[in-house]
Amino acid sequence: MEGTLFNIFAGLAVLSALLVVANPFSRNPVTSALFLVTTMISISGLFVLLGAYFLAAVQIPVSYTHLRAHETEADLVCRL
Repeated sequence: MEGTLFNIFAGLAVLSALLVVANPFSRNPVTSALFLVTTMISISGLFVLLGAYFLAAVQIPVSYTHLRAHETEADLVCRL
């Protein structure tokens, strides 16, 4: 069971990290930020599998804060 969850979280982390850099779906930076949040949440799942519950719990607010910062930047660019 742990091996399957590890493969799912690791594959999702690698795939979404690649989509942050090379996003074929959109050139909008907000979509890259969403893929970055997906990467951080999947890394949080890997921390849970390692038994590092504090790091997993801290990773979620960090990813939320990062998403909010990118939405603010996108709003500023759209207003210009």
